[in-house]
Amino acid sequence: TVEARPLVVSVAASEQDMLSAWRERTLVAVATALFLIALLGAATIVAHRVLRRRESEQRANSARLSKLAEAAAELASISDLDSLLRRSTETTRALIGCHQAMTTVTEGGQARHTLSVSEKYAAWDRPDGDTGDVYGFVFERNQPARLTQAELENHPVWRDLRGGSEDSPPLRGLLSVPLLGQDGSALGRIRLSDRDAGDFTEDDEAILVQIANVTSAAVENIRMAARERESAVQLRQAQKMESLGQLTGGVAHDFNNLLMVITGNLQMLEDVSQDRPEALELAQQASSAAERGAMLTRKLLAFARKQTLNPRPFDLNHLVREVRELIQRTL
Repeated sequence: TVEARPLVVSVAASEQDMLSAWRERTLVAVATALFLIALLGAATIVAHRVLRRRESEQRANSARLSKLAEAAAELASISDLDSLLRRSTETTRALIGCHQAMTTVTEGGQARHTLSVSEKYAAWDRPDGDTGDVYGFVFERNQPARLTQAELENHPVWRDLRGGSEDSPPLRGLLSVPLLGQDGSALGRIRLSDRDAGDFTEDDEAILVQIANVTSAAVENIRMAARERESAVQLRQAQKMESLGQLTGGVAHDFNNLLMVITGNLQMLEDVSQDRPEALELAQQASSAAERGAMLTRKLLAFARKQTLNPRPFDLNHLVREVRELIQRTL
């Protein structure tokens, strides 16, 4: 009889197999560490670039704001409307960085356009105005309008204006801000197109709004100064007329006294010349002339006293015939 015993099998790994497994785990750990280090480095580089870009943008914005403050002070000091519009348009194009800038101001029902373009649009160096009712909605809403090139091309109002015309350059994106008076009325607008790089941004719109506010205030100040000058001229003219009226009244009063003496003597001469027809005729003509002189004197006195005149038609031929004989004898 054979005694039953359990079978025990012992499996032992060799030293080479154990080293191979350890190497694999070590390689995986090293690869993971290197990947994490590379990822961290890439994130650091990206963060550094973002930080540098933000710092660059902040410096650029600070420079633009500084230039904006200088431009605002300069625009506020200009007293001529044409110079103001020209300088405002050039400053706007330089600050925003675009190829087209136009400032339009309405005055007395007429639109005054000032255009500033780069060499790219040198063929359109004359501001011949806008085409059709393109910018009507800017006036209607009195709010800024900012459209990308894609939005502009799909907009129904601008659909036919992508290539421009003989009178206006083609549009490449749009940024338009109205010029508003203190009472909210529309004075005009500033319109930009074809930015140097990319589409117009919110920062561009904010800067353009500031320029528009300064330009609007300067336009109103210039117009107010013009009205004050006109009022001063009218006041001086009124003072001159009043002085002239006082002088005229004094002269007319003295001349009227002389005419009374002349008229009285002519009446006496007529009385003593009844038997001398020729002398009587001369005396009557002189009396008639004296009467017309008295009428003129009364008109001058009415002018001096600011009385209402009563003009009426007369026969010029008849008046000439009346004085013809007297003039013939005098000449």
